[in-house]
Amino acid sequence: MSCWAYEGFAQQLEWRMSAFGFADNREYSVSALPSKTIFGMRFSPELGILVDSTHRFRIGVNYLKEFGNSEKFATSLDPVIYYSYEKAAVKFNIGAFPRFGHSDLFPRAVLIDTLQYYRPNIEGMLFNYTKPNFRHSMWIDWYGRQSETVREQFMAGWSGALKSTIWSFRYFGYYFHDANKLEYDPERPLRDNGSLLLTANVDLTEKTALDSLSVAVGWQSSMDRIRSVTDLRFAHGLYTELYLGYRRFFLDNIFYTGSAQLAFMADRFYGFKHYNRTDIGWKAIHSNYVDASLVLSFHHTPHGLDNQQAFLLRYNLEGVYRKR
Repeated sequence: MSCWAYEGFAQQLEWRMSAFGFADNREYSVSALPSKTIFGMRFSPELGILVDSTHRFRIGVNYLKEFGNSEKFATSLDPVIYYSYEKAAVKFNIGAFPRFGHSDLFPRAVLIDTLQYYRPNIEGMLFNYTKPNFRHSMWIDWYGRQSETVREQFMAGWSGALKSTIWSFRYFGYYFHDANKLEYDPERPLRDNGSLLLTANVDLTEKTALDSLSVAVGWQSSMDRIRSVTDLRFAHGLYTELYLGYRRFFLDNIFYTGSAQLAFMADRFYGFKHYNRTDIGWKAIHSNYVDASLVLSFHHTPHGLDNQQAFLLRYNLEGVYRKR
């Protein structure tokens, strides 16, 4: 499997190519949230070296082209450069590395899904600990280095799961720190914001003829404080989710009720005291390399019913160069 061997250690030249296409049409006129169509393609090639199956270094780029603007070659071009350590149950990353597979797994009640469109990389550090019945992940994403024009900003996130037979306990959370520029701006003081979701889950798949059936019930909390302006404020509510899948079709229903959530990194629908989201989906393609799905979403708030249609396609291909 190795490409080169020098003085007792082996190296492999690795590569990865991934693409993410999205057509996300949001019709939110009833709830008064911004209606928009997000339509584009991401392409992210990487090249790197793996040493002794433990130490990895990768470099690449994450390219975004949003359709409808032919004047620009790229909407954004983000560098990918990171070191990764992976051995036994531990994984550690430092650098600018893909968000996919990490914070993109968070429920929208904690982190909004548009991060995958517009902020594809985590710029900071990641720590994962994974065992068959337990996993825990922590990361820090540095948003802004303090300067005369840029505020100091970072987001720290954590998630995990404890599993036993058909039962599991899961948790997701983040803390966002929004500090001032080098020159203090009294119009926008330092702000602390965060969210936490705790759920108890049961997997009933084996007891049905469905390919998948699970239920989750949990508690959602958020906090917010603008220092020297407001006291520390909290919001709490009940979160439930029902997921069922049969062959290539699935239904995912989420219901929230409680206080209007204060987490500004979460989906804005959780700013309502009552919210129900129903996703009806079809997995058009599901293979080792390509996943494509069509999803119809219905958002019910105290103002009425809004809808959303999305087609998402992910392509991932990776390999090892072998010196002949």
